[in-house]
Amino acid sequence: MLDSREDKKNNFKKAGSIVSLCIFLLLVAVISVLSVNYRRTVRVISYDTAGINVIHADEPGDYRWFFDNLDVRFFGEGKQLFYISGWAVKEYVDSDDVKLSIVLKDEESSEYFLVPTYNGYRPDVSHMTDDEYDYDISGFSLHTRGDGVLKINEHSYRVCILYDTADGSELVETGEILQKR
Repeated sequence: MLDSREDKKNNFKKAGSIVSLCIFLLLVAVISVLSVNYRRTVRVISYDTAGINVIHADEPGDYRWFFDNLDVRFFGEGKQLFYISGWAVKEYVDSDDVKLSIVLKDEESSEYFLVPTYNGYRPDVSHMTDDEYDYDISGFSLHTRGDGVLKINEHSYRVCILYDTADGSELVETGEILQKR
């Protein structure tokens, strides 16, 4: 009888240890995945605008946008981190099949750089309008080190929004500028 109680205690301790180990391993896996995604650098590439309609900020037509965040932070020697987020829509066009990307235009060389951007859910944008169109997927955000291609300490960049649909692409110059520091 005594052995049976001791066996049950030992089995309970073993089961508790196994459960604790599983929880610990699960936490390590989640933290690893999150840290890899946080540190991932979005690849910045040179972008050719030939054949793409460019919409200028002083005549935006049906395009509307807002930046929640437009910032560059510096850390370490010569290292930079770009933070850009907000929303963009073309009025009277549902946002379901639209891909938004940020394109930065070097003010000195006039070279364009595509910064792939995460598109996000922004139901607040649909609520701001009084039409029946769905602008819920109009959000965008990016966090990137610039891949060493962008050098904000030497150049200023004009912020543009690339609006891709099945019907084609348009590049909207927003009038916003990331100033060199």
